[in-house]
Amino acid sequence: MGVHNGVAAKLKQMCPSIVPIWCVAHRLELSADDSIKSVPLLAELKETLNGRARAIHRSLAQYKMVMFIHLVLDILQELKQLSLLFQRDGLTLQMVSDGQQTTTLSLVAMQLNRRETDNSTFNSLKLRLINDLCSFCQHALGIWRQGF
Repeated sequence: MGVHNGVAAKLKQMCPSIVPIWCVAHRLELSADDSIKSVPLLAELKETLNGRARAIHRSLAQYKMVMFIHLVLDILQELKQLSLLFQRDGLTLQMVSDGQQTTTLSLVAMQLNRRETDNSTFNSLKLRLINDLCSFCQHALGIWRQGF
């Protein structure tokens, strides 16, 4: 099993003083996997369990996505208003400035008045996200003002 062409054998050829160490748990997994392949019922059981594990993983990923959307929903509402303002015909520089300031003030208000019903883990993540958005808006407004 990899005596001449395995990774350890190749490394030993390059550096003869190296001492190869193999993971016992990995070797046990490989031997169990080989023995499962020889019994069709066990192979089918393994495929069923792997399919179930994939379904659970997908479900958890979808749950995390829904929780993240819930987390940023109020932030996205503010950014949507700013985006709609930027898409308006006849947009003036004063409207851009007012829109950015309004959005920044709304984000700062969210930063200071977090809802008590939010989960504490999401509160800390949300606060960090709002802080990042506030600093980005302030930075963008500063660059915009310097450019004109």
